[in-house]
Amino acid sequence: MVYAGDTCARCQGTVISVYKTGEGLTTPAGVTGAITPADGSGLKNLVAAVSATVGGLSTFEYTGSAPGMVAGIAQVNVRIPVNAQSGFRFQS
Repeated sequence: MVYAGDTCARCQGTVISVYKTGEGLTTPAGVTGAITPADGSGLKNLVAAVSATVGGLSTFEYTGSAPGMVAGIAQVNVRIPVNAQSGFRFQS
């Protein structure tokens, strides 16, 4: 758990990107060792369900391959709610 502190008030309404390894099956299927183009072409969607919440609200906007990264690394874009209190906590 990471305590975000009072400075996160300016994060409200913005999108953060979280990266994870072991993305699992994708559509279309990934190729081991392949690099996802950095220009965003060839992005793959995750087959498994992904969830992210901030302040109890479901806030994820994108889950899939990470541009410019090797296959197997996924990117999850999460929007911080505009009504999130400063000092909120991220839990993993």
